Amino acid sequence: MISRIANLVTAWDGLWLILTVIAGVGLLGYVGVTWLIYLVGEGRYLFTAAVSALLLVSVSGVLLRIQAAQIAVLGGAVICGTAFLMGYGNALLP
Repeated sequence: MISRIANLVTAWDGLWLILTVIAGVGLLGYVGVTWLIYLVGEGRYLFTAAVSALLLVSVSGVLLRIQAAQIAVLGGAVICGTAFLMGYGNALLP
């Protein structure tokens, strides 16, 4: 009985970890797209192109399993998730 409960809790823990990472990456994407829309609205097209290229390179690095890119993107996702959960989401948005 105890082993079944331990297996269930372990499965839930893994599921929550995956959901947290997905939510954090989603929030990171939301912040990135919001900044891109803001920069286009301000007429800063060269800076917008540079930021979007940086975002594409970092996401491509994660998909290629480059360790530094994984750390950077997941670190950014943790920061975004923590800021939004603590109510400081406006600090990240333009």
